[in-house]
Amino acid sequence: MGVRTAIPGNMSKKLRGMLVLILLIILKETGPTAACSSRCSSRCDCSSRGLTSVPQDLPTTITELDLRSNSITTIGRNDFSRYRGLTNLDLGGNQMASLPTNIFLGLDNLQYLFLYNNRLTTLPSDIFEGLTNLYYLHMSSNRLPSLPPDIFQGLGKLGVLVLSGGVLTSLPAGIFAGLDNLRHLSLHGNQLTHLSADIFPVLASISSVSLNNNPWQCDCGMAPFKQMMTGSFEHSFEQEIICAGPGNLQGLSLLQDVSLEDLICEQTTIHSTFSSSYFIVQSNSSTSMAPPSTSTTHNGAGSTSSLFSLTVFLSAFLGVAAGALIVCGGLLAFWCHYRRMKRNPPSMPDSNNVVFSISNNGASVTFNGQGQAGHYEFGTELSEEYEAVDYPPSTSQPVAGHGQNRIEPPNPPPRSGDRADPQATDAILSDDTGHHYQPLRWA
Repeated sequence: MGVRTAIPGNMSKKLRGMLVLILLIILKETGPTAACSSRCSSRCDCSSRGLTSVPQDLPTTITELDLRSNSITTIGRNDFSRYRGLTNLDLGGNQMASLPTNIFLGLDNLQYLFLYNNRLTTLPSDIFEGLTNLYYLHMSSNRLPSLPPDIFQGLGKLGVLVLSGGVLTSLPAGIFAGLDNLRHLSLHGNQLTHLSADIFPVLASISSVSLNNNPWQCDCGMAPFKQMMTGSFEHSFEQEIICAGPGNLQGLSLLQDVSLEDLICEQTTIHSTFSSSYFIVQSNSSTSMAPPSTSTTHNGAGSTSSLFSLTVFLSAFLGVAAGALIVCGGLLAFWCHYRRMKRNPPSMPDSNNVVFSISNNGASVTFNGQGQAGHYEFGTELSEEYEAVDYPPSTSQPVAGHGQNRIEPPNPPPRSGDRADPQATDAILSDDTGHHYQPLRWA
């Protein structure tokens, strides 16, 4: 006959409580571990595990992998290559700043991809290459100021795209091209300031578009988009564009409260789109945008904005300054040359300047005229001497045998050993005393 030990009632209650507590602890430790291990079924819940990398010991047949709210900072290019059957991948709430190229290559069955609440600052243009069945892409609350123009290329089945709560400042041209099945687009809570007219048809074709809580600048850059607005009930996104600037338009609705004439720019800018071109007309301190008489429409979606940067402005300014300096330098050189010529004018030779000198040893004649100059000496070799002949004070006498009223320079006398010319040319010569001399003929 056994002995039964009585357990007090209060002690039995404490024992049962301890057993329940131990059971809960066991379930807490073993349950989630089994859910994120080789024992998990088609869905592996590895969320909030403090993981720093993608587990590689999970079944290769899984279709859903939840890695949200961990401490993953980097992902290897081949981390998902063993899980090619995934249809749902959640990487939200981690600390990833970038993703390697082609990281999702081979996940042809992936339909839902979550990348929200990370630290992504840039993405390669082919990051989503191969995801031809992707339907839902959630990329909100990241640090992406811009996106590559062709980042969504090939995602023909994409129906939901969430880009809200980030720092996007612009949308490149054609970024939504080819997304024919897109039904929801969320862009609210970014830093968008302008939208091109080219993106308007894309937004109008989407059932649900969210654009609110962006710092829209209602200036000339929004004029093309403003012209596309219709106020249609189907285009509810038109109501969500509230001006954040300039100051006189702050808080006003671009659709209802702002006219096209109000969209001016405080500085000279150029804004161009594929569908139409706009020229900037500056008036005093404001600049307005006026459309030309004709416009050309091109196929495609997105927006293009071309603004004169500070570098272009400085380059143009320096070019003008350099041209002005060159012109001023040329004018200065011409002025200096003119002053120098004025102070020291060039001496112009007298076309009829003839100098005759006589000495005891002979005579010499020096003449200088246009196109001719000469110097002749008559020394002791002369067989005859000149004799003085007084003529009337006429200023001009014809030269014998020539019949011309001008003084010709004499021909040079024959040199020693040369034959004398019996028909020597006569010439009237004068010295400083006013006498006139008639040369004798050579013997």
